[in-house]
Amino acid sequence: MLAVPIILAGFGRGANGSAGPFAPAEQAWLAHLTPPARRGRVFSLNTATGFFGMAIGAFLAAFPGWVHLGLLGYRLLFLLPIGASLFNLGLLASMRESRPIPPKPVSTNRSRVRRRHENRSLRKLVMLNAVNGFAVGLIGPLMSYWFSVRFGIGPAAIAPVMALAFAVTGVSSLLTGRLTERIGLVKSVVGMRSVGLLLLVALPLMPTYSLAAIVYFLRSGLNRGSVGARQAVVTSLVGDERRGWAASLNATSFQFPQALGPALSGALIDQGFLILPFYLAFVFQLVYVAGYWRTFRHLEASALAP
Repeated sequence: MLAVPIILAGFGRGANGSAGPFAPAEQAWLAHLTPPARRGRVFSLNTATGFFGMAIGAFLAAFPGWVHLGLLGYRLLFLLPIGASLFNLGLLASMRESRPIPPKPVSTNRSRVRRRHENRSLRKLVMLNAVNGFAVGLIGPLMSYWFSVRFGIGPAAIAPVMALAFAVTGVSSLLTGRLTERIGLVKSVVGMRSVGLLLLVALPLMPTYSLAAIVYFLRSGLNRGSVGARQAVVTSLVGDERRGWAASLNATSFQFPQALGPALSGALIDQGFLILPFYLAFVFQLVYVAGYWRTFRHLEASALAP
């Protein structure tokens, strides 16, 4: 009974404060307004604001458990996303989009070669995203539940940890934006995700909730803090006329495999395998990081714009 309203009410929302199914339009819009050399910072700033908002929301989710309001307190929390949605709708209604009509493309040998190069890059990106999406789905959506099962705690203890993790990730996103301008987009992504892999292995081995929370903070900042840089890479792989398509392909190739992950990890956790989902995720994310570096290592921020 709950599944239907949850799906309908969640339409348009994305994980971690993102724009969900409207992310391709958002990313194409940002790319249109931002010079290639600054996309890493701008996309990271955009991602950071979403994480800071998630931090506030997760912190507020702890209040019913702290003040013992019972079901009423948790029901009142639903007013928060309703108010935020109305506020966002008002902002969007007040914005004006500049839509210059691009000249009709002329097919030349150079343009055909460029299009083939773009398509090869997008095909590789789709395969890498599928691997990464499945790995993220194995552990990401069930972390709160995993903490509850592993350490026997409830929302009052879990919500502040999630709030702080989102806040740390927001700060990390801002720092990543600066890092991309120093060492490039691809090196920033690969470096952060590589350290995150080590923390992924360590997280389920932590003996106490406090230590597990600290590792989770660090891993969240490194892994999810690179989202903006990865979005900047995607929108810069193709020309202006295909940025929306590239962003859509990026989102779709990630979301469908991610949907499979919780089904597998949920079954494993139900059977008492609390560590195995993390190790499976490690294998898939290792493949992703190695493949990402192999595919995009020659790209630099200044050379990404076609």
